[in-house]
Amino acid sequence: MGRTQRTRSRKKSSQFVQNMDHEETLINLRKFLARNGCNDEVNLKLRNFPQTGRGLATTKNLHENDILIKVPYDLMITYATLKRLNFLQIFTPSSKLTIQDLLTTFLIFERHKNDSFWRDYITSLPSHPPWLPALLSEHHCELLPVDLRLAAKKSRRLLEESWSRVKGSIKQGWTCSCCGMKVDRVFDLHSFTWGFILVNTRAVYVDPGVVGEGGGGVLSDEPCMALCPFLDMFNHSDKAKCSAELKYEEGKLFYQLTTLTSYKKYEQVFISYGGHDNVKLLMEYGFFIPGNCNDCISIQSEEVFRVLRLGLGEGQYRFINRHDLNKELFVGESGPSFNLKGFLFVASSSASEVKDFASVVYTDSYPEEFLKSEMKDMCRKLLLCEMAKVEESLRGLKVLKVNSVIIDFLNCRHDFIKKLCEML
Repeated sequence: MGRTQRTRSRKKSSQFVQNMDHEETLINLRKFLARNGCNDEVNLKLRNFPQTGRGLATTKNLHENDILIKVPYDLMITYATLKRLNFLQIFTPSSKLTIQDLLTTFLIFERHKNDSFWRDYITSLPSHPPWLPALLSEHHCELLPVDLRLAAKKSRRLLEESWSRVKGSIKQGWTCSCCGMKVDRVFDLHSFTWGFILVNTRAVYVDPGVVGEGGGGVLSDEPCMALCPFLDMFNHSDKAKCSAELKYEEGKLFYQLTTLTSYKKYEQVFISYGGHDNVKLLMEYGFFIPGNCNDCISIQSEEVFRVLRLGLGEGQYRFINRHDLNKELFVGESGPSFNLKGFLFVASSSASEVKDFASVVYTDSYPEEFLKSEMKDMCRKLLLCEMAKVEESLRGLKVLKVNSVIIDFLNCRHDFIKKLCEML
């Protein structure tokens, strides 16, 4: 889940920072926030930056622990909002929907209304669904490397399952209270895709315990997601640090965002969505960051056996499965993951060489020859295999002229794999 969607493109129309504060949608959004008690603590300015697109710049030097924004909880779109407005009445009593299902449906219906309280916020949102790999056709999806393909299919499945749940839960004969339209004229797959992706890329986490919200009724999970006006103007950086919390001030609850990173006057202010690698960023938010310090290349356990032609004895198989060493296999700039290192050691060792795998793996006391030569050679072979898959995907996708973001991502991934090979 996330706050925003930004398409990082290398083809920019301008290399200069452009002022966007004059846009009518932003002016109306700021007025909406101001009249409802939202404090712009540092007078942030909306700008179009060459590398990230739309983002926020500070008008003064910012220091660690400076408050960036403080939004009244009542101004956010939450589960409490839906209950307060009796929105849940449109669903059959037996419905079981997730908080994302509910927020998506609410956002769609509020966009349809002419007199929505959140009209200025909703107008500031993109009118078309931001592009995500989940929107790739099945044929295009099959051309992706396996980890991307599986992630894209999972995202697509979650969207389709959400649509099916909501469509089957709205009461038959429901009509819009503002215009009398039937549900199928207000609510279709296209509008649902728009709402689902916007909620997925913009929603923030709220602790149900802090706000005293429980589940039950039509809600099948925790009411832990909310939409926060203006917050989605911030861009993500892998180097940014911030804290978000719900705080009471003079008896009123606020969502407060605090920077833990310093910024100079006029610099873009970033927030962190979490320590995500580029695959996660692309799948969840539709962008990636070249040079992302959290990036890594995932390796499937099946590929380890296929590429390295390894076979497991009964003892090796039991140890790997008992300790879940066949999961979380990846290579990053710091080298192979803990599990991949252990997996390679156990799988490439013979029973006569090692009597106690645990004493080696969990004390990090690997033989010097394994660390300096064998492990690096095996990782390099696995990475070169991944590079070949990326090259194959690029050849197929370029012919089909798919969205440029996925092409840029694969080129970046190719460069990253090459860098990792050189670092080993």
